[in-house]
Amino acid sequence: MREFQPGYTLVEMMVSIVIISILLMIGVPSYSSVTTSNRISYEVNELMGDIELGRSEALKRGLTVIVCPSTDGINCSTGTNWAQGWVVFTSTGDCTSSTGQVVRIKQALAGNDTAVFTANVAGNDSLCFTRSGLLSSDYNGMFFFNAASPSSSYLRCVTVSAMGRAQSYRNGQLDASGNLCQ
Repeated sequence: MREFQPGYTLVEMMVSIVIISILLMIGVPSYSSVTTSNRISYEVNELMGDIELGRSEALKRGLTVIVCPSTDGINCSTGTNWAQGWVVFTSTGDCTSSTGQVVRIKQALAGNDTAVFTANVAGNDSLCFTRSGLLSSDYNGMFFFNAASPSSSYLRCVTVSAMGRAQSYRNGQLDASGNLCQ
């Protein structure tokens, strides 16, 4: 009579390895998609939080507050590229000021993600909240966030209403003004 020895046979081990390999081949690409989508959502939420901070600081301090792109974390930079970071600061002047007391600094986005602001008025590449917390009419537009991959499935847009409320949209959605996020 044969004595029973616990363990796995070589065939059972190979079948298990093949099944695990197949599951990993299916799961890893979708995990990458989830992490990319979460990263873009995080970046959008960071901007929306800073917009809300700018509005509340304008109301609290009774001063003009500007949210603008910044490469050094101190001064506003020109252009529509916000991927290098942005800064929220108070200004004793008007919306054309480029320096003031810094309230918050946002560093550059992760990887090669993009953040572009398309202003409704050319040349006004920042957001300006008046001391009453309203967004100055000449300083609004739409932000476009996208991952470094060429897929537009990660595209997210952010608009700010005249009342200073930020709202995000997915690719293909219309904002309150009828502008398409694409």
